[in-house]
Parts: sequence; structure tokens; C-alpha cells
Amino acid sequence: MNEKIRLSVCALVIYNKSLLIVRRSAEDDFLPNVWEFPGGGVEKGETLQQALARELKEEVNLDISTAKIRLVGISEELSAKELIKREIQFNYEVILDSEQTISLSPEHSECDWVNCCDDRFDDFLRDILKQSNLCKEWIK
Repeated sequence: MNEKIRLSVCALVIYNKSLLIVRRSAEDDFLPNVWEFPGGGVEKGETLQQALARELKEEVNLDISTAKIRLVGISEELSAKELIKREIQFNYEVILDSEQTISLSPEHSECDWVNCCDDRFDDFLRDILKQSNLCKEWIK
């Protein structure tokens, strides 16, 4: 069996002791209405940090060129279809040094800045938060 591997990046964007979460659009084919952290796939020829910068610019219009960026962990997920697709996600803290205006791509319908977990956080998101020393205290 040929297993396909997809690399992706995920951003725990932090500003003023709050964390950015985004909600996928109801019209999106992939996980409609689900809350998540911004991020996405690594394209051919990109480094992980280049992919992180591109995804944050595309999804929420953030410039992270002056942000403090730190890899906090790796998550792995297998697809349900005969386990032929594996996604390896590199999770980063992205600490902004100044306020920026969020502009959402059509992929997302809303965003929120939070400083604790609530019912929008599923187990997968909570597991990502546990990897960050700055965010794990927000898990209830």
C-alpha cells in the first residue's frame, strides 16, 4: 500500500495574552463551521516557516516577519479511508509584537481572540495547546 504523506503547519497566534481562533465557512467542503487554528499545507519547495508565513497571510492577513516564532510540537493524523493518508502537522507559537487587523479569507467566516478553552475547542485543538507552555494553562 502506498501511503501519502502531507505536511502542514498550524499557528497558535498570540497577542496581548490572547489566542486567535478561526471558524471555517459553512460553505467550505472541508470541516464546515469548525473552529481551528490558522494554518495549512506546505507547498512544494517551501520551508515550514515559509508555509506558515504564507498561510497566515492568506487566511487572516497577518504579517509575521517581526513575530517571535517557535516550533512547539508535532501532531499526526491518519485519514479514515483505509489509513492511506498521513498528515504531519508542525505546530508553532507565533507571538505578535504589535496589533494587526485580521482580514479573513473566504475559507473562514469569523474569528475570535480567547484566553481560555471553551466548547469550541475539540480534543485535537486541546492536544495542540498542550504542546505550548504559553497556552497549556488555558485548558480546563
